[in-house]
Amino acid sequence: LMDRARAMAADIIAAAPLAIAAIKELIRDTEDLDTEAAFRHMRDGKSPIYKQMLDSEDAIEGPTAFAEKRDPVWKGR
Repeated sequence: LMDRARAMAADIIAAAPLAIAAIKELIRDTEDLDTEAAFRHMRDGKSPIYKQMLDSEDAIEGPTAFAEKRDPVWKGR
Protein backbone atom coordinates (compact mmCIF):
# COMPACT_ATOMS: atom_id res chain seq x y z
CA LEU A 1 0.00 0.00 0.00
CA MET A 2 2.77 2.46 0.89
CA ASP A 3 4.53 1.86 -2.43
CA ARG A 4 1.34 2.70 -4.31
CA ALA A 5 0.73 5.77 -2.12
CA ARG A 6 4.27 6.99 -2.79
CA ALA A 7 3.80 6.46 -6.53
CA MET A 8 0.57 8.45 -6.47
CA ALA A 9 2.25 11.22 -4.46
CA ALA A 10 5.10 11.34 -6.99
CA ASP A 11 2.57 11.75 -9.83
CA ILE A 12 0.87 14.61 -7.98
CA ILE A 13 4.19 16.31 -7.22
CA ALA A 14 5.16 16.11 -10.91
CA ALA A 15 1.93 17.83 -12.02
CA ALA A 16 1.49 21.55 -12.62
CA PRO A 17 1.32 23.31 -9.23
CA LEU A 18 -1.47 25.69 -10.25
CA ALA A 19 -3.55 22.77 -11.51
CA ILE A 20 -3.12 20.94 -8.20
CA ALA A 21 -4.07 24.08 -6.25
CA ALA A 22 -7.12 24.61 -8.48
CA ILE A 23 -8.25 21.01 -8.04
CA LYS A 24 -7.90 21.24 -4.26
CA GLU A 25 -9.89 24.49 -4.15
CA LEU A 26 -12.60 23.19 -6.46
CA ILE A 27 -13.01 20.03 -4.40
CA ARG A 28 -13.42 22.10 -1.23
CA ASP A 29 -15.80 24.57 -2.90
CA THR A 30 -18.01 21.98 -4.58
CA GLU A 31 -18.04 18.99 -2.24
CA ASP A 32 -21.69 19.64 -1.30
CA LEU A 33 -22.86 20.28 -4.88
CA ASP A 34 -24.14 17.84 -7.47
CA THR A 35 -22.02 17.36 -10.60
CA GLU A 36 -23.93 19.85 -12.75
CA ALA A 37 -23.77 22.58 -10.11
CA ALA A 38 -20.07 21.88 -9.52
CA PHE A 39 -19.25 22.28 -13.21
CA ARG A 40 -21.35 25.46 -13.35
CA HIS A 41 -19.40 26.79 -10.34
CA MET A 42 -16.15 26.07 -12.16
CA ARG A 43 -17.21 27.50 -15.55
CA ASP A 44 -18.87 30.64 -14.13
CA GLY A 45 -15.59 31.90 -12.75
CA LYS A 46 -16.44 31.46 -9.09
CA SER A 47 -13.01 29.96 -8.51
CA PRO A 48 -10.28 32.60 -8.99
CA ILE A 49 -7.48 30.05 -8.89
CA TYR A 50 -9.14 28.02 -11.66
CA LYS A 51 -9.17 31.10 -13.91
CA GLN A 52 -5.59 31.87 -12.90
CA MET A 53 -4.61 28.33 -13.89
CA LEU A 54 -6.31 28.62 -17.30
CA ASP A 55 -4.56 31.94 -18.00
CA SER A 56 -1.14 30.78 -16.83
CA GLU A 57 2.14 30.08 -18.61
CA ASP A 58 1.81 26.52 -17.34
CA ALA A 59 -1.45 26.13 -19.29
CA ILE A 60 0.56 26.76 -22.45
CA GLU A 61 3.54 24.67 -21.32
CA GLY A 62 1.55 21.46 -20.88
CA PRO A 63 0.25 21.08 -24.45
CA THR A 64 3.50 22.48 -25.87
CA ALA A 65 5.59 19.90 -24.00
CA PHE A 66 3.20 17.15 -25.11
CA ALA A 67 3.44 18.22 -28.77
CA GLU A 68 7.22 18.39 -28.52
CA LYS A 69 7.32 14.97 -26.79
CA ARG A 70 9.16 16.24 -23.74
CA ASP A 71 8.47 16.56 -20.05
CA PRO A 72 6.86 19.87 -19.09
CA VAL A 73 8.76 22.42 -17.06
CA TRP A 74 6.21 23.89 -14.64
CA LYS A 75 6.80 27.42 -13.35
CA GLY A 76 3.71 27.88 -11.23
CA ARG A 77 2.71 30.97 -13.14
